[in-house]
Amino acid sequence: MVFDPVNKLPFFFYQTGRDHRSPKKLLKHFADVLQCDGSSLYETLSAKLDALAPMNCLAHISREFFDAQGNDAERATTALKLIKLLYEVEEKARNLGSHEAAQRTAMLYTFFAACKHHGIDPEGWLPDVLNRINDHKVSRLEELMPQNWKPATENKSEVPK
Repeated sequence: MVFDPVNKLPFFFYQTGRDHRSPKKLLKHFADVLQCDGSSLYETLSAKLDALAPMNCLAHISREFFDAQGNDAERATTALKLIKLLYEVEEKARNLGSHEAAQRTAMLYTFFAACKHHGIDPEGWLPDVLNRINDHKVSRLEELMPQNWKPATENKSEVPK
């Protein structure tokens, strides 16, 4: 996840493959914690960008819990079991999913994280927006973004007739 410094909004990014150009361009002005995989790209970027703080992906985190079994076996084993469950869900998604679906999912994560950031219940925001978007003027779509959103009951002029 990336945090848009201009609008103070979270942003999730997905790309196919391991091309370094897109992440480098996207992150050159980024200053915060970045959840990423173990690609050497992020270590290189972190060395060049002082404000970038990469956070390990689940595979790297699970290694830490594996190593911690000698210190606190009960909690480390619990964490490893939970991580295994997440991997099982990910495997199912990988077998039903596509790159297009991953890009759409990143977009939804962005919207839901923006809702959370602005104290909005995404389960209220999404159905309201989906019910209104068809009749909403294209030039005013920004009004439906989480940071600008007002429920249809608060904005009578937007309730479909």
